[in-house]
Amino acid sequence: MVSLVMLVALGIISIFAMMVNLLVCFLVYKNKSMRNYTNSFVVSLAVSDILMSFVMFCQYLIGFKNRIIINIAYAVVMFSGVSNLCAVTYDRYIAVTRPLRYMNIMHSHCRKLLFSVWTTSIVISVLPVTWHDKDKKRDGHMIYVMLVQILFIIVPFTFIIISHCFIFYHAKKCSGKCRRLSNANQRRPSLWRSTTEIKVARVFALVAFMFLLSWFPVIYYTSAAIFDRGKMVPRILLEISPITLALGCIINPIIYSLIKPDFRKTLKKLLTTNEHSRRGTGDSSASDATSSFRIIQRNGFSFVRGNSVKKKESLETGL
Repeated sequence: MVSLVMLVALGIISIFAMMVNLLVCFLVYKNKSMRNYTNSFVVSLAVSDILMSFVMFCQYLIGFKNRIIINIAYAVVMFSGVSNLCAVTYDRYIAVTRPLRYMNIMHSHCRKLLFSVWTTSIVISVLPVTWHDKDKKRDGHMIYVMLVQILFIIVPFTFIIISHCFIFYHAKKCSGKCRRLSNANQRRPSLWRSTTEIKVARVFALVAFMFLLSWFPVIYYTSAAIFDRGKMVPRILLEISPITLALGCIINPIIYSLIKPDFRKTLKKLLTTNEHSRRGTGDSSASDATSSFRIIQRNGFSFVRGNSVKKKESLETGL
């Protein structure tokens, strides 16, 4: 049973997670410069986090009890999250190792990858619902969970780790070349571009680590259940798993806003524009007040510290 404090915390975190991930989608939609292949996977991850936040809000705050729908939704979110991380890792790998061919490769693969991410996630999530025979369902479900652990946890994160090892190995070579070119007062745009792509790769390496961390309690007690070791799962792990999942939905936008260059630039520009707008409104109000003061003077009034004193009309007419 979830405590009242936990319910309040989950409600606040879920609402905040939906808001910040909607902001990520809005920033990419409003700024043409941010509509690139990498950010299409960022938006896809944000949609996944919005879905997770909404499901948790419905389950814990509204009290939605349909276990089949909830389990399918959680599965879709986890599978799509892992698949999106693999897709964006592939994107970063191509951007760093083959910068000259990057646009051509991603132009032909980006939409296919996004379609595959969501189609595969939905199909795999719905698959257990099609099992009817109880004995086959129990045995089949155990095999299903084991395959899911291998295909959607072990294999993807092995791929992500190996890919980032190659990316950072290339980064080391690239930084050495950049230093030599700087010493020789030369510039090669492809090398400087690779340096930027490597910074973005670090962002998504951190995102992948935080994703694994947030899902660790679920992965742990699911693995224990497969081998009939449920008693080995600490109670605290079951209690904190909703909080770790909810916090996992918030962490990505925070990472983007603090580290990812284009998001930092766009947010800074947005905040600066709002600040200038407020200052502009204040200056406009001051200007209007000054204009009114001058008009009143022309009509024969003088203001001293907010008090008006009417001049004698005889002075104005020369009498």
